Amino acid sequence: MDILLVQSWSPAPLQTKSKSVITVCHNIPVLMVGTTFGGNPLASRIAHHVFSRLSSPEMLTQINNTGSTFQSRLTKLQDSFPQLVDSIRGRGLILGVQLKNVGGKSSTEVANMIVTKAREKGLLIITAGEGTIRLVPPLNIPEQVVSQGLDILEQAVRDAVKDIE
Repeated sequence: MDILLVQSWSPAPLQTKSKSVITVCHNIPVLMVGTTFGGNPLASRIAHHVFSRLSSPEMLTQINNTGSTFQSRLTKLQDSFPQLVDSIRGRGLILGVQLKNVGGKSSTEVANMIVTKAREKGLLIITAGEGTIRLVPPLNIPEQVVSQGLDILEQAVRDAVKDIE
């Protein structure tokens, strides 16, 4: 059976090959079918625009490039602090830095230290789960902001290591 939403204000006549839909539609009283979160012309047009922008080749290229920048810089961070960084998880722009227990502190305590130090320097990051720093930047984040944020994160990790040792 075809599924069809019909709005009473629609100027176009109902056109379908399924007689069952026509029968059902003629038997539903006006204002009987409605939806709070359903599409209307404005919301539908905005959604179309957003999805068009998100799926454009330019946007996808930017997202891939930014994701690669994050991966390479976070891998360097892991190589610089192997006693602290266990792994880099995630894909694209949804990433996590899994930390280790170190210096008598749990990975969660270490993550909280790094988050606090990063916030003091102007970088807002959060934790996710046990000892993981969560990084989920906007899809359109400029490359300069990525570099600046990762510099701050690296300095926060460096400061945390000093405090632990």
